[in-house]
Amino acid sequence: MASHEQNTFRFRPARVADARAISDLIKALGQGFAVNSDGSGAEQFWESVSESSESKRIADPQRCFIVAEYGNKFAGFAALRDSTHLFHLFVAEEFQRRGLASQLWALMRAEAVKAGNCGAITVNSSLGAVPVYLHFGFQPTDAITHKHGIAYLPMQWTPTL
Repeated sequence: MASHEQNTFRFRPARVADARAISDLIKALGQGFAVNSDGSGAEQFWESVSESSESKRIADPQRCFIVAEYGNKFAGFAALRDSTHLFHLFVAEEFQRRGLASQLWALMRAEAVKAGNCGAITVNSSLGAVPVYLHFGFQPTDAITHKHGIAYLPMQWTPTL
């Protein structure tokens, strides 16, 4: 019988020590949502996802970060602000298409409910991630927006009864 690798991710709250891995993952995947393919013009955005900026966010009690690990690898993470806005959801390329984004989204919804939000959650989706968010049940709420050198689509998820 052939051995099969078990697709098991471990989830935990982020720690300030994770800020570098978080920032590095955003920067590795972020070229895809910069308006200019070389990332120019998005300097304010790049600074906003620096290690020091992410450290401050992780320490902020109004934000919830969950990290996913696979073995000793940083596989991805998600973050929620004020229990109403999903402001980060990133999965490292080698772990994409394994259901990790869906698992992180489910954990964020559960965190929102635990914090008292049984209603809508918003996201500013990178253009490449729009199909993923549509799959999760998000709907566009406005036109594609360009700000600080990046392009995104404002979207909202509303629970169905």
